[in-house]
Amino acid sequence: MKSRIIIFFLLFGSFCSFGQSGIKLDNFIRNLQKRDTILIGDQVDYGIHLKNIEADKKLEFPVLDSLFRNDSIIVLSEWQLDTIRNEKNVVDIDASVRLTSFVDTLYSLPVLYVKYGRDKLYSYPTNMRVYTMPVDTSNFVLNDIKGQIEYPLTFKEIMTIVLIVISVLLLIAAIVYAILYFVRHRKKKAQEKIAPHILALMTLDKYKDDIYWKADKQKIYYSAITDALRLYMAEVYKFKAMEMTKDEIFSHLDKERIAKELYDEIYNLFSLSDLVKFAKLIATDEDNARAMDTAYKFVTQTYHELIATQLSEQATKN
Repeated sequence: MKSRIIIFFLLFGSFCSFGQSGIKLDNFIRNLQKRDTILIGDQVDYGIHLKNIEADKKLEFPVLDSLFRNDSIIVLSEWQLDTIRNEKNVVDIDASVRLTSFVDTLYSLPVLYVKYGRDKLYSYPTNMRVYTMPVDTSNFVLNDIKGQIEYPLTFKEIMTIVLIVISVLLLIAAIVYAILYFVRHRKKKAQEKIAPHILALMTLDKYKDDIYWKADKQKIYYSAITDALRLYMAEVYKFKAMEMTKDEIFSHLDKERIAKELYDEIYNLFSLSDLVKFAKLIATDEDNARAMDTAYKFVTQTYHELIATQLSEQATKN
């Protein structure tokens, strides 16, 4: 007798008859795996053969939950019907359910039945044996859980890491260089800033040609001279000369150490400029020449006096 054989205790009689209908009923158990043993987790079909059933007769099968009360037996399907027509209005039916189990034991499967008209047809009791997988205890060794497999780094992986590190370093170096360049450039630009008196003289040089003395260009001429002086005053005396009127400018200049003669000359220049720009006065060539000379004189003289004052104050502190 083979080990782990499925033991099926089928009906001792191959069929039984009920009433006058000639109906025959056999129960069966069929292993879905192509072998003569049933192991844990294997699936089987357990059902009944119904023969000589009138086609127009109604069959009622029991509810599966009422049949299989053993928690170790797992029902995998509802009733499955396979019908074969033998004669006119007479059929054979295979009705089965699919079962499995994960417990090593001998099971007594429930008796199956079916209602056929007023009759209730019963099968015979059947047993099913489930085996577990054998363990060779003589050679069994309990091993700990294995950790993750660690593979050595390949050349490609190492080069990828090296390239990433180099790229990051280059990026950091580029950022540092950009910051240092910006700081140096800004510092250099600040150092190269043109001194206010040089800028004023350069602007005046652009308009010293007597072509601007013509009547239609005098407004441009006097605007250029006074704007150059306003920028110079704003840088040297630290007040917003570009936004001020003539009176506001000279109220600030009153506080500075400017010679009275030079003060009067520059005041007359701004007064003449206002008349040319707003009153459409046509200045004479003598007035035009004097205006440019006064502008040059004011810039050079006041700047030299300012430098001399600063040097004197510095020497006093030392």
